[in-house]
Amino acid sequence: MSTPYTVITAGSKTPRFAAKIIFAAGRQSSAAAVGTTLVIALKGTAGNAVPGVIYDVTSEDLADQLGGAGCQGATMCRAAMKVIGARVRAIFVDEPAAGTAATATYVVGGTWTTAGDGPAFTIGGYTFTVPVSASMTIDQVGAAIVTATNTRGHLPVTAAYDAGTSTVTFTAKNKGIQGKSLLVYVDKAGLPTGMTGVLTGSATAGTNRVFMGAATSGTGSVDLTATLAILDGDERFSRIACGVNDPTNAALVEAYVDAKSTWARMLFEQSLFGTTADYATAQTLAKTTLNAFRCSLLWARTCEVPWWEFVSEAAAARATYETTVPNWDSDGYVFLCAAGRMTHRYLGDSPSTTETDLALSNGVTPIHTVLGTLRIVRGITTYCLNSAALPDERCLDWADPSTPDFVALDLHNRYIAFREQNTLVGPNPPPELPPAPAGVATPDMWKGELEFAANDPINGYYAKGFITSWRSDAVFNPEAGDIESFFELTARRLQHKLSVVIRQTSGL
Repeated sequence: MSTPYTVITAGSKTPRFAAKIIFAAGRQSSAAAVGTTLVIALKGTAGNAVPGVIYDVTSEDLADQLGGAGCQGATMCRAAMKVIGARVRAIFVDEPAAGTAATATYVVGGTWTTAGDGPAFTIGGYTFTVPVSASMTIDQVGAAIVTATNTRGHLPVTAAYDAGTSTVTFTAKNKGIQGKSLLVYVDKAGLPTGMTGVLTGSATAGTNRVFMGAATSGTGSVDLTATLAILDGDERFSRIACGVNDPTNAALVEAYVDAKSTWARMLFEQSLFGTTADYATAQTLAKTTLNAFRCSLLWARTCEVPWWEFVSEAAAARATYETTVPNWDSDGYVFLCAAGRMTHRYLGDSPSTTETDLALSNGVTPIHTVLGTLRIVRGITTYCLNSAALPDERCLDWADPSTPDFVALDLHNRYIAFREQNTLVGPNPPPELPPAPAGVATPDMWKGELEFAANDPINGYYAKGFITSWRSDAVFNPEAGDIESFFELTARRLQHKLSVVIRQTSGL
């Protein structure tokens, strides 16, 4: 006789606790994981990390040593460590061998006889100014820009000057297409009268600002297949910050986290991706490529802080806070990695309320700038279409996804203690027989554990606000000789909205 609660297949003989999470089974659904933040990122040539090795990253200095100062891996680890209490691990990937680094150029020109504050550049959200004296030559200005850039090791670029063309070339510290999302801005208000400067990249992004990737630079993609194979072991990494966001690798990561979350493994993980591209690109990645419970896409259109940094911090925040509070409220979360940096320069960069509503309806987590701070509007997973390709809003918040995994892991820990006290198993004794002997587990005993986990007045899931309703049952399967059970829950919703109508009535 099989039961509707069967999780472990009949052919499995290994002792274990197993939980199968069924998404979109009710009014809302779920997906998540907690604990360690794993950063998957490119290392630069200055980094000494061995690709494929998993490192515990415990300091910013170590992050720079492993990934190379200013390179993607180092800045992602640094961003994750902004979250107090975060445990950060990292696996580094070599740059694409045949790739090129994205570039942008700035041509210095003109003649001047007075001093000025000089050009002010913003790269990676960091701003620095290059003062110009009345006696400086074009070549000296170019050399000064190079020095000002290269002495700031935290920048994601290096600079070089060509006297023959009076050109400063900014080059991304990592090869590959990721560099094309970097923005370079120059403020010319401080140029002395007569000095000129021309900034060129792959595309303009407003006045005096360009995306890097001039002259078709910024080419090549990595393949995460080998990296994911290394990670596909018996360790759970909770939240994964992905330093690549192309559809091919995103699909690979989705398949990887899904495979690790099966009942036989229960290594619940969630991955986070990011982009600063236009909304159409973000929607396609979230809704078409992913549409997954265990994947999220953070979108900050034309943000000057590189997307991989805020993705990494978001992953660390979730891994840290959702460890004890699965329905952690991310609304309005302020990114610490963006403090003091330029985020959205122009009014049209930061998404409007209409645009954020559209994003949230299509599996995209929007990020905007409020009072100079970079903030999450509302954190959601990319799941937004059901199997019939129709809109499905049963899984939205990160809070919804985290709760079932939290419950599954908690019940696993309870099962360990339950089995230690009851090493034997059997059916519920009939009413006419005495209770089962001490040390014999029965379905009613295990159901009692399930109910206690939910409704314990102090530490229960309900008392802590994780769920609003639950139902559980347990039976004995004589064929398998096992107790089989289910726990059905409704995750408590976060309070996102409250409305009030205020009416002024005439006093006459």
